[in-house]
Amino acid sequence: MASLFASSVDPSTIEALKLGDKKAQHEIYEKLSSAVFTMVSRILEDRQLAEEVTQDTFVDVINRAGTLSNPKAFHGWVRSIALNHCFMRLRSPWMRRRENIENHTDRLELAGDIQVTERVVDINAALKKLSPLDRMIVWMHCIEGYTHDEIGKVFSKTASFSKNRLAIAYRKLESNSEERRRSHRKHLDEGLEPSTV
Repeated sequence: MASLFASSVDPSTIEALKLGDKKAQHEIYEKLSSAVFTMVSRILEDRQLAEEVTQDTFVDVINRAGTLSNPKAFHGWVRSIALNHCFMRLRSPWMRRRENIENHTDRLELAGDIQVTERVVDINAALKKLSPLDRMIVWMHCIEGYTHDEIGKVFSKTASFSKNRLAIAYRKLESNSEERRRSHRKHLDEGLEPSTV
């Protein structure tokens, strides 16, 4: 799957950014901000946090542009800054407390909360079932194309960490998918509409 960062930025614009050119800063923000926002909002599952991370990402891009030694790596550099900001948010004590509260509420409301459609998998709904850490790893590997070694480095872990978390996430996704299929078949056998699940 193609990266969200398919929009290309002219090398001369990157060089102007490194020199602090305001027009280059604006152009790069205009070209890449929606891709960054889309990526981080799917990882964080929170629009407000995604807006903050997008803003923080571009503040870092502008402030640290002079440190970029290889303009050909610009898109990957921006992506890694955004992912690092996501990772910092996910590791924050505030996020962990919030997740514990939301997980408790989700467990109370889980019964009958899954809407099943025949032969269509809602990727966003499936990803929401994963923990933020697993969702980030699935996103990095499957959508952004990061290798296990690269993911391990982002988390200061080994490639085995990435492989293990990805395997756990795949099992959760498969389990949810199988649960949906069983529920769908049960409702069809009972003559109920699947959409009422």
